[in-house]
Amino acid sequence: MLKRTHRNNNVLQYNLFYKYLKDHILHRNGT
Repeated sequence: MLKRTHRNNNVLQYNLFYKYLKDHILHRNGT
């Protein structure tokens, strides 16, 4: 259970990081 929670947390952080990176790149290209 702890392992699964840790894995989900990693996925959540990865998704947040990817979203931030994507938004950052889009903003750079848009400017």
